[in-house]
Amino acid sequence: MSYRIDALLSVPRQVTMVLTEYSTIVCVALTCQLVGTFLDLVTQPSATLQYDNPFLLTIEGGLVIDPCSWPRAWS
Repeated sequence: MSYRIDALLSVPRQVTMVLTEYSTIVCVALTCQLVGTFLDLVTQPSATLQYDNPFLLTIEGGLVIDPCSWPRAWS
C-alpha cells in the first residue's frame, strides 16, 4: 500500500477504532499493515541497513522508518 493511500485512510481508520464496534477488525488490519511495512527491514537487510547494523539505515531503510523524510532524501 502506498503511503499516500495510507495517509488518506488514516483518519477514517482512527475514527472507526474510537467510535464503532469494529475496532478489533481495524486493529487487526493495522497490525497486518505494520508487519508488512517493517518486513522490508527483515527480508532485505542489505538494501535497508548499512553493514547489517540496525542503527545505520540506508535511504531506503529511512523511508520505511520515517516516510516524512521523503523530501529530504531526494533533494
